[in-house]
Amino acid sequence: MVYVDLNMVRAGVVTHPSEWKWGGFHEIQNPKTRYRLIDHDMLRQFLNTEDQDELVKTHQGWIDSQLEGRPTRQEHFSKSLAVGSKAFVKNICHALKSQAIGRRMIELPVEGYQLREIISKYGDVGYENLGALNLPLSISISIPWRQTFS
Repeated sequence: MVYVDLNMVRAGVVTHPSEWKWGGFHEIQNPKTRYRLIDHDMLRQFLNTEDQDELVKTHQGWIDSQLEGRPTRQEHFSKSLAVGSKAFVKNICHALKSQAIGRRMIELPVEGYQLREIISKYGDVGYENLGALNLPLSISISIPWRQTFS
């Protein structure tokens, strides 16, 4: 949760998550009364906090703690297709169907698993032998740029 809140800080766009109005930071620190994106009751239960005030203080403490040093990318979040429990990652593999071929489920050094694409070294045999369905997801979900010259 805090890792996502700090995405724009790591990118150098803002110095504090409160400066990025489109992030989840404000949803926790200043919850809306209508059209909430976060189920605060469920979040408080999950984090074992008594009330909204404790949730806000706990979340702010985590943010402050991360901001004391330079927030760094955690590779298992930034380079994975899915991160979570073994069951969650297996469900993602199942949902990806044939696109999961060639991806690996790896147990993390911390609790959990990740689904990673196999990255070839520059000049290795490319994705042509894997078939069109097995292009890296970062390529297969991109929109091609078509330029015509007259």
